[in-house]
Amino acid sequence: MASFYQYPGYDTGLWTFHGVGGGPVTTKPAWRSGPGQWDTGRAKTVGGDFNGDGKADIAAFYEYADAQTKIYVFDDVNGPNVKPRLAWDSGKGNWAWSNGTTPLS
Repeated sequence: MASFYQYPGYDTGLWTFHGVGGGPVTTKPAWRSGPGQWDTGRAKTVGGDFNGDGKADIAAFYEYADAQTKIYVFDDVNGPNVKPRLAWDSGKGNWAWSNGTTPLS
């Protein structure tokens, strides 16, 4: 299981939780955005295997100003080197959140 956590100053971390549902739960920080880089209020996330490798990934729709949305994929969130990769960019003026719905998996 994984969760985003927003620290002060729009500094967001991605944490993974291991052992949920059986045994002691352990946590691990998997990624950190850095101050001013990621506002959880601008992100809508969904879990799945988006690159076909059989491992858990997270896709995040992230809203920017001027009706622009980007999709970032965090590949293998349980792995040692979690980094978001840009998978799609709507371009400015092309994707207003007020016209969309929550992502479905």
